[in-house]
Amino acid sequence: MAKSDKIYNTPTMNVREAKQVLSEELETYQAKPYGDLAQSIDQNFYCIRKGASGKEYQLEVLVLWDSNAGGAIRVIGSIDDGGWRAFLPITDSILINAEKPK
Repeated sequence: MAKSDKIYNTPTMNVREAKQVLSEELETYQAKPYGDLAQSIDQNFYCIRKGASGKEYQLEVLVLWDSNAGGAIRVIGSIDDGGWRAFLPITDSILINAEKPK
């Protein structure tokens, strides 16, 4: 087998499972208080999570202001399986609105 054949014979990532893992990770950020997220602005978080199949996925999460400081917070997540998908990860994001004074 030629070297180039190995590139095309790699297993593909289970996209459905990866999206589920990413969604679950973003839900943990959705549950955090706005003030905690505001303290995490411009920080990257990295972790490894297992899917239902036992496959490990690499996740990266970035927390940033959506448009104006003190306003809505955008949480962007990306996921890959450490294979070729690392060059084109699956991404998703959530928007956390600013807390309104009572």
